[in-house]
Amino acid sequence: MDKALLEKIQNAQREARDDARSDALEHLRAADRLTARESIQHLLDSESVIEYGALAGATSQVDDRDAAAD
Repeated sequence: MDKALLEKIQNAQREARDDARSDALEHLRAADRLTARESIQHLLDSESVIEYGALAGATSQVDDRDAAAD
């Protein structure tokens, strides 16, 4: 695998973690709330959960009013 690509993926993984979002964590902590990951950890055991999609791109809304209907 290309070294630059691997580094880009690893950086994206780090940025997707809760601890990389200190401003959001501070806001949640001030409101005495948990992150989504923390809530899931309280509900399920760690072997039951596999997180997918952390590196998925943002979604965009498509104006499909002119699209053909099935």
